[in-house]
Amino acid sequence: MTHDGAAPERAFPSRAGGWESAVYYLCYAPLLLWGPLLAAVTYAYYRRRRAGIVAGVSAPDRVSP
Repeated sequence: MTHDGAAPERAFPSRAGGWESAVYYLCYAPLLLWGPLLAAVTYAYYRRRRAGIVAGVSAPDRVSP
């Protein structure tokens, strides 16, 4: 805190402006995709595993290309 009670910009990078703010958003933006991407790969894994169970093929019997 400064002597007048205001917080310095380095404590809040999104309010700093300029290149500091751009770097902050560039680094933070991919974190917003974590949840949706995790859900997508979980669903794809479920479908892949479910297809083998329905077909009656167990994991050791599958041959990878």
